Amino acid sequence: MNISAISKSRIDRIIRSALDLWRYYSLRDLRKRLDELWKSEFQPLYEFNDTPLTCAVFGSGSFSTGRYEIYIAKLIEKELGWSPVRYTLIVTNRKKCKAKEVALEFKLPLVVMDFNTWYRQNYNPVSSKPTRETSLFIDTNNSDSLIKRFNIRVEFDSALFDKIKKYTELPNLISLRGYNFPIMHSISRGKSILIDDTHPADLSITDRSAVPLCPGWQVSAVEKMRNLGSKIFRSSLIEVNPFTSVEDVTSLDTGKMYALTPGIRPPSSWRTVKIQDNIKRTEDYLLCAFKAAGLFPYLWGVSKRNYRVEYKTMDDKIITKSQPAFIVGRQIRCGRNAFGRDIKDLSISI
Repeated sequence: MNISAISKSRIDRIIRSALDLWRYYSLRDLRKRLDELWKSEFQPLYEFNDTPLTCAVFGSGSFSTGRYEIYIAKLIEKELGWSPVRYTLIVTNRKKCKAKEVALEFKLPLVVMDFNTWYRQNYNPVSSKPTRETSLFIDTNNSDSLIKRFNIRVEFDSALFDKIKKYTELPNLISLRGYNFPIMHSISRGKSILIDDTHPADLSITDRSAVPLCPGWQVSAVEKMRNLGSKIFRSSLIEVNPFTSVEDVTSLDTGKMYALTPGIRPPSSWRTVKIQDNIKRTEDYLLCAFKAAGLFPYLWGVSKRNYRVEYKTMDDKIITKSQPAFIVGRQIRCGRNAFGRDIKDLSISI
């Protein structure tokens, strides 16, 4: 399986589609066209006018997907002379990551607030594992401890917001690319921000209550797909809602699904970590390109009423859930039929 060739072929199609779109439409003209198509049934996923949306990239590790997203945006900008998504900031909660290298490469402001350092300075100077000590996903039956950990994370995000404000205004969009913390409500102080995350599993596969079967962090989500007997491995682009209360901890990876990917069929001999590494290049990079090229979120609309959206169980049962539906350009694409699942979607036109 030629992973590089698969990835390049898909990304090239996205870039061609984006260049065709933006050479024909200005932002103002695109908005008028979408209003014509959607009429009063759908509204933009995120309001825009004639000014490009701004975006910050958050990460905690290798920053490979975050770097790739900005790289694609720069390719688009080089071809068009402008960028439909303007990347303004890189943010990390770990000083031992590659955020600095990416910021230097693309000459972007960098905000580093190392959580381990912050926690030791403010709470426990001798802590050996600050991230684990404040995790919201362990010891969840101990309500007092969970509330305390939740409030610490809220305080951290508030401090992170204050540091961001010293550099620039908080952008319209946030790309979570390997960011290892859930986002808390204190990051935005009420500003309307559209936050998305690339998830290395197909979240259109659910139980009979339409609850996704494969939430989790990186390789753990891929492992769940494998344990379910999946032969095709896709990634999902999902909505991220900041946590506002302790009860939100159970909602991780259950936000609305904006897009899927065509997926790959890896050999059965591949280990899970190899599958995860390769779908990052073929699937996650594709989702990053949707955004960097300005297809997402500009072409996405959301319905003003609920639709019956279809999901699928592992035993091929169709489950429906009443929720707002997404339209992409001129087609309703959501649930198990989300945009990107069909390879033909990569050559989008309106």
